[in-house]
Amino acid sequence: MFTVPHELNVLALENPRLFYDLLFTASAQTLLEIAIDRKHLGAEIGVISILHTWGQNLLLHPHIHCAVPAGGLSPDHRRWIRPRYPCLLTCKSPQPRFSRQVPRWPQTSTPPQEALLQRSCRRSGGSAAVPSIVGVHIHKKAAQLSTISSIALARQSNPADAVTDVAAALGYLRNCTPKKCGVIGYCFGGTMAWLSATRLNPDAAVGYYGGHIANFAQENPRCPVMLHFGTLDKHIPKEDVERVHRAHPDVEIFWYEADHGFNCDDRASYNATAAKQAWDRSLEFLNKHLCK
Repeated sequence: MFTVPHELNVLALENPRLFYDLLFTASAQTLLEIAIDRKHLGAEIGVISILHTWGQNLLLHPHIHCAVPAGGLSPDHRRWIRPRYPCLLTCKSPQPRFSRQVPRWPQTSTPPQEALLQRSCRRSGGSAAVPSIVGVHIHKKAAQLSTISSIALARQSNPADAVTDVAAALGYLRNCTPKKCGVIGYCFGGTMAWLSATRLNPDAAVGYYGGHIANFAQENPRCPVMLHFGTLDKHIPKEDVERVHRAHPDVEIFWYEADHGFNCDDRASYNATAAKQAWDRSLEFLNKHLCK
């Protein structure tokens, strides 16, 4: 049986055709590679793969059951080779090969938007720490997977845990520099920027299209806050933003004729004009509160 970490289940919900195609291909290729290896069988085998999408508890649990013959054809297809052991393969042997079949981002890489933020901070004479909040990154080699909604991934994250990650990043920066420190976040990170302002001790916070800020509108910011939203964003009702504004009239809120994710140049919703205007405002805001 082949399965994947449960953190990837959201990908199956967002793009099931691609996800299950990859799962079928990775599991079958793993068995074929092991079977042809002379250390195991040294033969070509066939595989019947059966997809199960749910577990016995009726929760989402994508996994593949594989039925294989008790042996295989020799590489020259002239004879049948039987396994040397009671079972075709040892139970642990497929794991490393299967892991290599599943595409993923290297741990050392930084997503484009965060890399841009780091470069911008360095050009301004500052530093940036980027905590991995969502925790699930898919290798760009699987191009279609890179379009999967980050909104769905954010639903799998616990806000309290994510704020702890931001607190750790703030603590790291404060140990590295005597300068003031701010928080900036996008999408789910926009909500985290708000919660950082209300629960932690940054000197300023900027949030881009944070969809759940209204759920925490009753919390009072401890530092200056600036928020950016798009008028074409169907994920964030205007009434939610107005609720935040009524509760906190001192918070600077700006609207742009743009969609959700307008600041990310990896997305179809990228709006260069809105992104530049928002960044110029954010940089001026951060310079005002972090550099004085």
